[in-house]
Amino acid sequence: MKFESNALGARLRGQGIHMPRKRARRGWLRLSGRQLKWQAHWMETIERDGKKLRRHRSRILGEQAAMPRWQAERELERLLAAPAQSTLAWFVRERFWPMLSASWRDSTRETNHYLLERHLLPAFGEKRLDAITGFELQSWLNQLAKSRSGSIVAHCRGFLRRIYEEAQELEMARRNPARRLRLPARPSPARPVLRPEEMARLLEELAGQERQLIELAIVTAMRPSEIFALRWRHLRGGEMMIEERVWRGKIGATKSRCSRRQVWLPQDLALALEARRGQQDGLIFPSKNATPIHRENFVTRSLQPAATRAGLGKVNFQMLRRSLATWAPGLGASVKDLQAQLGHASPQVTAGVYMQPVTESVARMVQRYHEAICTSLRTRPKVEDSAMEILSASRERDLVGAGDGDRTRDIKLGKLAFYR
Repeated sequence: MKFESNALGARLRGQGIHMPRKRARRGWLRLSGRQLKWQAHWMETIERDGKKLRRHRSRILGEQAAMPRWQAERELERLLAAPAQSTLAWFVRERFWPMLSASWRDSTRETNHYLLERHLLPAFGEKRLDAITGFELQSWLNQLAKSRSGSIVAHCRGFLRRIYEEAQELEMARRNPARRLRLPARPSPARPVLRPEEMARLLEELAGQERQLIELAIVTAMRPSEIFALRWRHLRGGEMMIEERVWRGKIGATKSRCSRRQVWLPQDLALALEARRGQQDGLIFPSKNATPIHRENFVTRSLQPAATRAGLGKVNFQMLRRSLATWAPGLGASVKDLQAQLGHASPQVTAGVYMQPVTESVARMVQRYHEAICTSLRTRPKVEDSAMEILSASRERDLVGAGDGDRTRDIKLGKLAFYR
């Protein structure tokens, strides 16, 4: 049988007919390594410098113990379905999104989907991965920065970098044109805070549950998604355990590992909350329908009207968080304390983004610093008197000497003392 097959192949090749091997057309699987991992192999035709070249590709799919053969064959088919010259839109929808979106939270997934479909794909979706240059990407970012916020521009740059990193990992891109992208220069965004007397005026315009909610946001700097997800079982005397958050009406895990934390409550506020304690699994701040409050609805219907009546202009929960970070250091709180209270993963975010300079505090610091310098100047001897004493001592050594005959050395020592 083997001889007949070889003879048939030789006869067909003699007639100019080439029969490629089945595995070269469809790809093939192998078990490799001591742990027996499925390794996919296939041949790919690429175009480079006007020439068509065939290249062997391979990729580890997973361990045989965790991946049956049918699943490995299905993954191989997905790899073979990729066009040799794939576009950015095809790669994002067929490779990048299915591989990474499963590890994202619902809120992150929705935000990322908006950024991709609204900004990245309309600009570069139909272009081949290898045809996009760093100059095109940087020019597009510069133009995007003229009409969009710095956050959107930074997210788009991060997406481009991750897309090309994955493309290189899958050997679908030879280079990463997004690696050296720079964020366009932009003015620093305004991050206003409320003064203590302004927060007091805001509380005076609220009553009942709304007042307790805003007071809790002011003194603990909790995120609104965390406040609206609080249940009575999270209230334990004078402390509140943050274990959940709400997003789009659904209660789930906190934003990050550091967001799961314990915050302390003022005694008056803790007693006021205990006075209306309900069932353990009930919400502390429910809506009229006993469901979690929607943040935008609360800001529009309750917080902003109260701020307008208090003459404060635009107010949101982010301002309340920044206010605590700004005023608490003056009361003895350290950056590490504020990081734990705000639920940040890094103290750089707390100090660099949330803590704002206080004009009066800076002015007092400059004044005290100047007073310390002036006090030091008044306690020091006058420069002229000190110089005359050193000069007199130098002249005396010049005339008398040190007693060892080395008058040149004494003269040099006197000059050194004078100029010092």
